[in-house]
Amino acid sequence: MMKRIILSTVLVWGLLVSWALAEKQEYSLDLSASTEYTDNLYLTQTETVEDWMSLFTADFSATHSARLHSIIFNYEFTRAQYWRFPENNTNRHSLSLNYNQNLSQRLALGLGISYYKSEEPIERNPEIFRERIGQREQYYRINIFHNISYNFAPGSVLELGANINYLQNESPETEDSRIYSEFIKITKDFTSFFVSMGFRGSQREFETSPQVNTWGYDLSAGYHIAHNKDLSLTYTAERTQDYGPGVNDYWVYNIQTTYTYRPSPDQTYYCSVGYYKRVSDDSSGDDNGLTYSLGYAKKFRRTTFTLDGSGGYRYEYGEAENPGFTKYYLISASISHQFTKTLSGSLQGMYRNENFKNENREEDTYSFSLSLQKQLLKKLFLSADYSYRKRDSSGTNTGNILDESYEENVVHVTLTYQFWRGRSLW
Repeated sequence: MMKRIILSTVLVWGLLVSWALAEKQEYSLDLSASTEYTDNLYLTQTETVEDWMSLFTADFSATHSARLHSIIFNYEFTRAQYWRFPENNTNRHSLSLNYNQNLSQRLALGLGISYYKSEEPIERNPEIFRERIGQREQYYRINIFHNISYNFAPGSVLELGANINYLQNESPETEDSRIYSEFIKITKDFTSFFVSMGFRGSQREFETSPQVNTWGYDLSAGYHIAHNKDLSLTYTAERTQDYGPGVNDYWVYNIQTTYTYRPSPDQTYYCSVGYYKRVSDDSSGDDNGLTYSLGYAKKFRRTTFTLDGSGGYRYEYGEAENPGFTKYYLISASISHQFTKTLSGSLQGMYRNENFKNENREEDTYSFSLSLQKQLLKKLFLSADYSYRKRDSSGTNTGNILDESYEENVVHVTLTYQFWRGRSLW
């Protein structure tokens, strides 16, 4: 069934592309060769092994834009060759396709599909926290989404959409999953304030574990303090239904206030603070805590700085592991600088703490990375990257949790050639 859905989606996208390629178009093809070294290939705590690998990548992008629609396509193919452990040799694929169409003056449609296949233990999506400890088995993830927005009155928008997230792992130790989500939201923007309400639901199906469903609603109201300052208050209630034997269902209630300030086009602040309460049907899983988010972005003449943080709770499903309801907080920062016309660099750091309430264990994750890029010729670039990552696990859950702690250093050197830039395929 899933293969039919994927095939039908690809065919529809093919028709959309052939129909829409008519106006402004841009194409590019980059070729690169990389060498990567890791001192902990399988992200283990003891008996770590190191390895080198060679990566050969072709990256093709196409963008089409017109007055009423746009299409963005990207496909990246990578051949990964391991020096010491050739049984891990594989082909990586990354594909994304997004289509936006104004069907009328008030009605807009958005469609998208992404496909990612790799053996990398850490997924590229920063929203996915769980690593694949002790393995380099292939997996793939497919995400299909669509949304419709309708401006039924001045300052009034009705939005609805759906999403399918499909994860398939070759490793029998990692569980496959399918997550189906849908939402509907209505927003009314008045002169000095705005209100909105929405409903969303998710159905989570797993290879061996029982199904978990969530559904909930949220209500928001905000005030435009000035043209660049907003203050809002949001109340959310969400119900979780776990079909596992002996597992109690629960509600999570959350109230949060958010402040946003944009003093200039190149500078933005936002912050929020709130409180959540988890109420189980038999009170055994009750919990509460603070929720927060913060962000700051500033672009100077040659330097860009960002600071981001969030905390509270999240549902960790459809990843390499499925620990469920998780209390967490994280903070990250990055800075990039253009040293000269041909030399640039960046620094990034992150700290995350997670408390898995259903499993009675806790994890701390630290990461740091440094990157330099040098333009050698007009179309030739050389980049060097170093990253460090550490995870500490502790708790009383069944299994050897301490074995899931690890520390890794990675060095990556890449030579990239901009093979082609054009406005036509021919």
